[in-house]
Amino acid sequence: MRRPDQRAAGRKKSSDAAAVSAQTHQDGGQRMRQYRNINRPQIQFILTELSTGLTLSTLAGERQGAAKTRTRTKARAAYDSALRFVDRLVLREEESHEIRTGLEALKKRLKALGETFPT
Repeated sequence: MRRPDQRAAGRKKSSDAAAVSAQTHQDGGQRMRQYRNINRPQIQFILTELSTGLTLSTLAGERQGAAKTRTRTKARAAYDSALRFVDRLVLREEESHEIRTGLEALKKRLKALGETFPT
């Protein structure tokens, strides 16, 4: 059986561990918010690439010949760039939805312009 001073020491260690765990949990939440704030420029970059790609794909649909091909190629490059960078980020649900929707819309337009995608 433990002596009273040993039991108190055991409780102190237990409460210290709980305090450290709570602090770690709290810091983890703060770190996640900071991480999301750090990701904001990258998220904005992806959204800009998607917007640019959608604009270029619209323009490509209105052009003929070499101009159409050049514009479609640039729209595809914007799609590929957004796709390459999106996997590197931790996204909130609304950010993920917005980017996923943009990727799907751009891919659909590119397919209509004759682009092919691996399955």
